Amino acid sequence: MRKKEQLDDFANQKQITFNDLHKIVKGKWLLSAFVQSVYSKIQELHSKCSQKALDGLKMCQYCEIGKDTQCLWKIKRHHSLQIAETLVLDYLDDTELDYIYTDLQTLA
Repeated sequence: MRKKEQLDDFANQKQITFNDLHKIVKGKWLLSAFVQSVYSKIQELHSKCSQKALDGLKMCQYCEIGKDTQCLWKIKRHHSLQIAETLVLDYLDDTELDYIYTDLQTLA
């Protein structure tokens, strides 16, 4: 059995859902999961814009006229996920996250 399947079985036995992630992981892991989620959503923006499938967001002016190759949501620089995590950590001020730390302590 693969590791993912084992973890999914464990989560099912303990009735842990994906929404419970913040209750069982530490700060950097939670931040990493958040960055992964945002990173994957950013990768999808260009195709969603050209397909008129942006949930609540307006289509860019180029996709509206059919020039999908000039889409404003198109990624100009491709960074790896690791670089994205490092960029977030570099610009993160720990004092800005004190309220999150306090809230997480109340959950424990």
